[in-house]
Amino acid sequence: MELHTKFNRGKMFQQVKSVANHNAYGKDVKFRVLSRTCGTRFSTSQYSEFLKLTESLPLYIDTFRKYGYDEDEYEIAGKDFVVYLLALTDLMRPMVDLLVSLQGLSVPSWKICLWWPKVRQRIQKCIPISFDSPDLPLTSNNIRDIRKGKFKGTKVVPGWLKVEKNVFEEMSDGKKTRTTKWRARDLKDRRVDLEVFCVAMIKSMVLRFSVKSVKRMQKQIVAVDLDELISLCCGHKNLTAVVVDENLYGLFKGELSHIVHRNVKQALKSIIWEKKYREIMKQWFNVLPDNDGQNDGIANEPLCNFSILDDTEARACLELGVNCLPLQNVYRMEFQNGKIALTVVNEDKVYETIYTNKTVYSLIGPEGCIAVDISLGKGGTVRL
Repeated sequence: MELHTKFNRGKMFQQVKSVANHNAYGKDVKFRVLSRTCGTRFSTSQYSEFLKLTESLPLYIDTFRKYGYDEDEYEIAGKDFVVYLLALTDLMRPMVDLLVSLQGLSVPSWKICLWWPKVRQRIQKCIPISFDSPDLPLTSNNIRDIRKGKFKGTKVVPGWLKVEKNVFEEMSDGKKTRTTKWRARDLKDRRVDLEVFCVAMIKSMVLRFSVKSVKRMQKQIVAVDLDELISLCCGHKNLTAVVVDENLYGLFKGELSHIVHRNVKQALKSIIWEKKYREIMKQWFNVLPDNDGQNDGIANEPLCNFSILDDTEARACLELGVNCLPLQNVYRMEFQNGKIALTVVNEDKVYETIYTNKTVYSLIGPEGCIAVDISLGKGGTVRL
């Protein structure tokens, strides 16, 4: 059943609106108008339609039942259909985050080299499929009710698959009749299908990622990525000095000259860790709310600990944040007064200070600024 052609215009559209207006649904059920998938941006367009349907499906099911459409009920209200819808939306989310983020006007093309491995890891983490896994939030939040025959308060029915159509069978009286063979769909069937989908999605993206231009970016331009460089400044402060893993800087040894490498490294480290540069550091980072929606901001006290959250924690924080991209690193700052701030790098503001702030310019040095300038000039947006 093509829901977007059945319910998005004319009489049927008005029937859905009527059901939405005259029934008391919960706040998690919203009326969203469905449309056909865009061919030029298929994945992001399809994900958008899936997401709308997860919010509106109870409305469409109840309209289907109230007005007695002649299609089989399992096509719109089957448990297998609902689970597929939720799980596919969850599984496509990391890939769509990547595709949409890379289209940002201020996002350099080399970001794909840093973000694709993270996206691939998120998708692979879902295999084998578990419908109760927090990595599939839409699915895990609803699977218990679906097993009981409900989805957001609306009844769902067992799923079926047509195995053979128009099969002739001989009856006991010798007459032949035409019938259709069916097979019930269980959770095991859905797991297998979804795992096949995950593998195919990863394979498709790997083919896109393996072009020569991306390989060059992996080895060269990524060396001046701000988020990556700032991540190398993570560490802690003891009684005498700031301790960071200096060995990590060796990752870029062959890609930047020793002078440029040292100046950029020391400039970033100084601005993040030294209190006298705190006003500049505040411009460089956007503060995210914590799980309670609180935001203490960046304190004026000395920084004691600077670290990156693991991917699971980071995803939860980025969901609550604004002015951030879903694949950025999330940094945890702990200050001497006990205050903690969860932050992301505001790369636009960092670049702005490099070109307009005399202090930042003098710390990085002309060579470092030229290296950044050339990289930004070469790092146009990427197309997948």
